Amino acid sequence: MSRVLHAQSIEINHQTILELHNVITKPVEYRGKSAMEIRDAAPELGDNSPRMALMKDVTLRDGTIEVSLTGDTAADAPANFRGFVGIAFHIGTDRAHYECIYL
Repeated sequence: MSRVLHAQSIEINHQTILELHNVITKPVEYRGKSAMEIRDAAPELGDNSPRMALMKDVTLRDGTIEVSLTGDTAADAPANFRGFVGIAFHIGTDRAHYECIYL
């Protein structure tokens, strides 16, 4: 018995494939590579509002997600703020229920 595996590579090089929730994006160069910067668009909402950039029309099954990810607190953020970046998956249609891994 043999199994056929299909690898899927997705390059996020423009905003049109993203569904944005309380964030803004822009293409940037980071350490000599093309990257997508994602920043908080609504800091006044506080910690209780999710911030997400979801890939549109992409269905992933069991497998491995490989990503280069970095994060930092905004330079103008209050001293008690912390930045958390991560990957969410198995996201519910309500966008409020999901599994995630944070750095």
